[in-house]
Amino acid sequence: MTKRTRALFLFCVMFAVAVGSAPSSAGAFGTVNIVGFGQHAEHERITRLALECRAGQPVDDGSCFQSGPLENVAGASFTAFPPSQSSFGAVGAADDLSLRLGWGGPYYWHCDDADYLDVPGYPQSRAQATDKLQACRGWARAMLMYGRPESQQEKPTGWRRITSRSWPVDGAVGRARYLLNANGRVAVRDPGTAGNPLCTFDGKFGRATCNVWGPWGYVLHAAEDFYSQQLGRSGRSAQADRSG
Repeated sequence: MTKRTRALFLFCVMFAVAVGSAPSSAGAFGTVNIVGFGQHAEHERITRLALECRAGQPVDDGSCFQSGPLENVAGASFTAFPPSQSSFGAVGAADDLSLRLGWGGPYYWHCDDADYLDVPGYPQSRAQATDKLQACRGWARAMLMYGRPESQQEKPTGWRRITSRSWPVDGAVGRARYLLNANGRVAVRDPGTAGNPLCTFDGKFGRATCNVWGPWGYVLHAAEDFYSQQLGRSGRSAQADRSG
């Protein structure tokens, strides 16, 4: 792995950890970009703002994502119309794969119910919210590092696999070793993503680069969902205080 590649990967890891380690779903926040649905590809827009190369910023120093990798990580539903089949990107995989599996996925994929406000009648206690947050953080860390076996992941009673697609079990760091050859250099046998179709992130293994970005997308998704829900509930609480 080159110094620039390592620098870019470390930048991504630090960003994910910083967002995910700070102290349930908001209806107007999501992955799809459909008129009348109340969502406008917020995951893609936030991810692009965080990672894209700005005008005048060097594109070869490992500090930002160029257009090809960025489209794979952030998706293309907001920037492309009509959206491509793979437009959800890595950050939207938690929403996309759950549809393909016939179930919305466990709450910790989205940091659902990890909120708490110290106001009378709030539907859960601080301890309950902390437990949900810790479950979400544990999941995000597993996806960032070395993954989590499917047997240790929550599924609804009676759930059964309805497709050949795999449950997300591998972490980004664990999959990153397949980017390298026996000499510790980037393996040229892997076609990467330049000049190739977008990664699918649909529960099937593909190119080595896609297999690293996939689990990292779950980290970003959980962190962005948590903050969207916290801000949404805080805003509604403040509005109620003003109206009261």
